[in-house]
Formats: sequence, structure tokens, C-alpha cells
Amino acid sequence: MLFHPPLARYVVEWQPPKVEAPTALLFASVMAAAVLWGGRRKLLTGTERWFLPILLLSAMLAVRNAVWFELAAAVSLPRLLDAAWPTRITLTPHVRRVNRVLAVIALAGVFAVLIAQLVRPGRFLDAGRPPAAAAAVSAAAGATGIVLADDQHADWLLWLRPELAGRIAYDVRFELFNAGELRRLELLDNESRPVWHRCGAGARVVTFASSQREQAARREGVLAPGARKIVHTRTFLAVRQPGSAAICPRL
Repeated sequence: MLFHPPLARYVVEWQPPKVEAPTALLFASVMAAAVLWGGRRKLLTGTERWFLPILLLSAMLAVRNAVWFELAAAVSLPRLLDAAWPTRITLTPHVRRVNRVLAVIALAGVFAVLIAQLVRPGRFLDAGRPPAAAAAVSAAAGATGIVLADDQHADWLLWLRPELAGRIAYDVRFELFNAGELRRLELLDNESRPVWHRCGAGARVVTFASSQREQAARREGVLAPGARKIVHTRTFLAVRQPGSAAICPRL
């Protein structure tokens, strides 16, 4: 997972960042840090001088590491900015009053958001994924059936229906797979007939994150004959296949 991780081929967050809209702020902060670092690095502590370049290198290796560079930049860049553009505003009583008002408004906004989230019902996190859907999947799987779950719902199913433990193929611990297994998992996700017939046909229940994915599976003819929908919400579909053979344990 540290050197040439196989997940980098399949998961964007393990790939080096590219210059595009979602990473615009990252590259802007990198440019700002590089410019300000030049003649003012003596303002930083010894720890900052070591960690900023290391975290920057880490962010350039994988998108998922960018957050650590940004947190370090939030600590160090303000002092570099103050040195580059020293303020000429005199802290008069009027300026202090404005600062206090702005601080109170900011704190009030933080507390308002916090209170709004605390009083919000927890079920909003499961929009489109009602507990009844997970119960229907568990009931259709029975006591021994395998559930071939998509990566967006595997953990959710295990959380709501712990009786499915050991019968979710495959959950999202993809770091446990080697390169060959990840490749076969990708083929399974892309409705490859040979892999489906080997690893998907034995699942009692198959889940999809969208109707488009379910329709694609039907067009490819990889679902078992007689497969029928048992759950259909905006973001979650489940199909029950007749029969249940042993699903391949390691792809």
C-alpha cells in the first residue's frame, strides 16, 4: 500500500492529483506555498521546514494525502503571508470593534450549523437506503445465501444486518486484494461474462447503486434466468437470483 499500491489503478484517491477543477484549490495552495517559501522560510520552525516538503511530496503521490498538506499549510501559510504583505491597519478602537463583531458573527454561524445538525434526524444519512431495504436483502438471502453487494452498500448492509457477516461478497476492504484479484473484481463490476459465471452466478442476492447498472447487467445477460427485483429505491436496487451455488472465495 506504500509503494506502487495496486489500488491506484482503480481508485482515484490513490492516484497522483491531476490539474482539474476538483484539485484547483490544492494546486493553488501549493503554488502559494512555493512562492512564499522562497525568501521567508526562516520564519518557520524547524519542524515546519521538514514537514511541509514531506507532506507536499506525499500529496503529489496520492490525492488522499492532500488533506495533510492542506492542514499543515493552514498552520504555516498565514505567517508567511503576514511577512509578505504586512498589515498597515492601525488597531484603533473602531477596528477592534469590527473584529469583535466579525468574530461573533463567525462563531454564531458555527453554532447555528452545529445546532442544525444536532436536531436533524439521523435518517437523513440513509436517504434512498431505508432499513426496510436492508431487511429485504437479508430475508431474500436467507440463512446461508451470499449477497454480491456493490461497494457503496456493502458496509451499510453489514451495519444494519449483522447476520450477513461472512456472506457479503465483496466488502470494501479492497486493500486486502492483490493486483490480480483487483483486476478480476473490476471485471466482475463491469459485467464480464466469464467472471460473472464463476463468481456472480452463485450469489442469492445482487445489489446495484443505480438502475443503469442493473439494466446493464440484464443487457449483458449475466444475471441468472428468473432474477427478479426485490428492492428498488432511487439509489439502491437489489435482485434475487434463483438457487445459490458456492461463490468463488478469492475471485
